Amino acid sequence: SCLDYSAVSEWIAAELKPANFQLIESVAQHIASGLLQDFNLERVSVTVKKPGAVANADYVGVKITRTRA
Repeated sequence: SCLDYSAVSEWIAAELKPANFQLIESVAQHIASGLLQDFNLERVSVTVKKPGAVANADYVGVKITRTRA
C-alpha cells in the first residue's frame, strides 16, 4: 500500500503542536514511535533539524531509524 504523506504531515503537526519537547532526540523518537503505530509501518527513518541551535553551524540534527518489533 502507499503512504499518504499529507496524512503523515498532518499527524506530525498535530502531535507536535501541544507538545513541549526539550530535546530533538525526544521529538524524533516520539514521531518514529507514533508513525510505526498509527500508520502501521514496518520501518521508519526520522530526521529532525534545529536551525540556529549552536554558533557556526546552520543547524544541529538527529536521524533515527526504527523498525517494528
